Amino acid sequence: MARVIIAELNRRRFGVSNDKVQCLLYIAYGLWLLALKYRLTDERPEAWRQGPVFSAVQHELADKTEAQLAQIDDDDLPPTIRKNADLRKVIDLVMEDFGDWPDTALKMWNVRDCTPWWQFIFHTDRWERQPIPDSSTYEFFASLYNYEPKSPRFPPKAGAFSSNAPNFQTHTPHPF
Repeated sequence: MARVIIAELNRRRFGVSNDKVQCLLYIAYGLWLLALKYRLTDERPEAWRQGPVFSAVQHELADKTEAQLAQIDDDDLPPTIRKNADLRKVIDLVMEDFGDWPDTALKMWNVRDCTPWWQFIFHTDRWERQPIPDSSTYEFFASLYNYEPKSPRFPPKAGAFSSNAPNFQTHTPHPF
């Protein structure tokens, strides 16, 4: 999934860094969880000092330069990923709402005191590198997006998900 985000950042020329990918991946994970009720990735985000982190992605990207990340594009992705309509909608939503933010603003947004990361570290003694509960992530993203599980306005408007997935409409969050 990190490669999908990197390819899209590159396509839209938003700039890419390891931190930005981690932040956007966490947002995509939360939106996917909200919309489809299951995890976007096998790996759950962990609470690290700098915010939510997918450790496998961290290790994979740790030695990559921004120039190397800038070389990743859609051609590097399997066709099944490129053609997944729900994934495309989540990635588009993430990019429209957050893609052009600098990584520092994204990191601040992901560690605010209302976020699942903050709530988890505040209420847990041994939190470092422990998975952030999916239930907290789901509730957080449900509170941000106008979530309507059985909206009378079905079928969903453009940008919403397929008919068997919940409909939610967005507002653009701000970093502060």
